[in-house]
Amino acid sequence: MAETSLKFVKSRIDKNYECVKELEQLIFSKKSDEEKLEIISLIGKFYSEYITGVYSCNTLERQLIEIGKKINFVPTKAASNKKILIVMSACSPVGGHTVLVHNWSLPTHLRWCFVFCSVLSQ
Repeated sequence: MAETSLKFVKSRIDKNYECVKELEQLIFSKKSDEEKLEIISLIGKFYSEYITGVYSCNTLERQLIEIGKKINFVPTKAASNKKILIVMSACSPVGGHTVLVHNWSLPTHLRWCFVFCSVLSQ
């Protein structure tokens, strides 16, 4: 019984991976950056919701870097020393990112500002 369950889980992960790889190929068929960003956003959502066994993606990173190069950003102020802004889309009572942000906030000689786009309830 356990062997069948493990085979099923592996099969599901493999199918998720195949699906996300097909989605990645759609990026190259899009002409505008807006269309590419829509596909990249969809792929990111897929990666966050379904187990694929992949935790980074060179294709997405390269595409985002290329799009980012086109953005003309000139800061109007110099960055302040010892002040840090952390923006999280969500936090929860457990999970690696929540722990990471907590550990970042421990040095008391720095000023921290946290922005949470949503907070998951317990």
